[in-house]
Amino acid sequence: MNVLIFKTDITSKEEVDQVQQKIIDHPAITKLTVDTEDIDKVLRIELGGLLSEIEIIALVQQLGHKCEVLEN
Repeated sequence: MNVLIFKTDITSKEEVDQVQQKIIDHPAITKLTVDTEDIDKVLRIELGGLLSEIEIIALVQQLGHKCEVLEN
């Protein structure tokens, strides 16, 4: 399993639900969480298949949200 972590601008439960509905059905994604309390609004995605960071960023941006890889 691979885990990817992103910095976003997702701030509300409604926005989290919107993102989950859009991308959770992707066959490579096994789990998706957003920590709206964290300063970086951390999106954490567990992958059971192949999906690139660029593809995830594009999916989130299509919903009108900022998304970038969270560096250590």
